[in-house]
Amino acid sequence: RPAVRRAPGVLAGLSFSAPRRRVPGMALVCVGRVRGRPRLIIEFPMRILIAGICGFTGSTLAESFLARREGIRVAGIDNLMRPGAELNRMRLRALGVEVIHGDVRCASDFATLPAADWVVHAAANPSVLAGVGSSATDGAGARQLFEHNLASLVNLLEYARAQRAGMILISSSRVYSI
Repeated sequence: RPAVRRAPGVLAGLSFSAPRRRVPGMALVCVGRVRGRPRLIIEFPMRILIAGICGFTGSTLAESFLARREGIRVAGIDNLMRPGAELNRMRLRALGVEVIHGDVRCASDFATLPAADWVVHAAANPSVLAGVGSSATDGAGARQLFEHNLASLVNLLEYARAQRAGMILISSSRVYSI
């Protein structure tokens, strides 16, 4: 069964009496029963936006979503500053993923993003030690770490709120300075 979001007002626990059929716009249409009465049910594909899609975690998640479920549309945003990001970008595009070159630290880059039901944040700087590096004396390292991790999270939360989307924050053990 494909991962889908149901049209508003459709209840869970439906019994389907006819096969599903695709119609233009990627909708799935079938006849089902709601509280014993026949109803036309329209389901839409789940749309996922992954921030940091060309990194290791983001690209692996995108591939996994597409491999495990039918009916998922994956898009992502990445600033492509890490080594290997361009290779991941080409591989993801070959899978049908929409990859947008942008920066989650910049709120204006969100204007071009497609609609989403779920937002996955995998775009942070994975090391807190980046804020205490050689530029820590002038505060530049701490400022960059703040922009990469906290300001980008605020932008993603605002986007998720505007889209009425769920949010998943990915973190790793590298956030601990051990």
